[in-house]
Amino acid sequence: MMEADTPGALPLQPERLELFAQELVKPGITQAEALRAAFPKQAKKWKETTVWSESSRLANDPKVRARVSHLMKSAAHDAVMSRQETLLRVSKIARADLRDCYHLDGTLKGPHDMDDNTAAALVRLETTEEGKGAKRVTSRKVELAKPTVALEMLMKHHGLYGKDNAQRADPVRELLELIDGGGRGRGASVIKNRGR
Repeated sequence: MMEADTPGALPLQPERLELFAQELVKPGITQAEALRAAFPKQAKKWKETTVWSESSRLANDPKVRARVSHLMKSAAHDAVMSRQETLLRVSKIARADLRDCYHLDGTLKGPHDMDDNTAAALVRLETTEEGKGAKRVTSRKVELAKPTVALEMLMKHHGLYGKDNAQRADPVRELLELIDGGGRGRGASVIKNRGR
């Protein structure tokens, strides 16, 4: 199904009806408030009971309901990071380098001057000034997210710990091999003889 074929995908006409639907999607907005925002001149002239009944009528219109539903689904989808976005962000943090926080002359870069990896990993940028006049001292501190945490997340995502753990000695397997005589069957016969 194409986007235009999805109920509520296209903006409503007239534009004020679309504005009403968009207002309804905002958190904490009542139907009456949405109506006042979309139809301000008319709403000022109406009695409060008329505003309530008109806003209720519009909110229950099938086209408005479909549009509100579509806008809410879109907002929810846009609010949550996709897997790709999550991996990209964690990868940027893992690639961040403290050296990229500074210009070649040793002065600290502003966040807008930092590369994407460093900006993604930026946790804190603090500037303090002490003293007055010629004795004024400016201190700047920068803190980046720990790349080891990001690397660990990526390693888990790629299953690298599973491969690592499979290479380690498995005490249960070693015990079974010992009982089995190292795979030659000798241990199994010893156990059978002891059971008699």
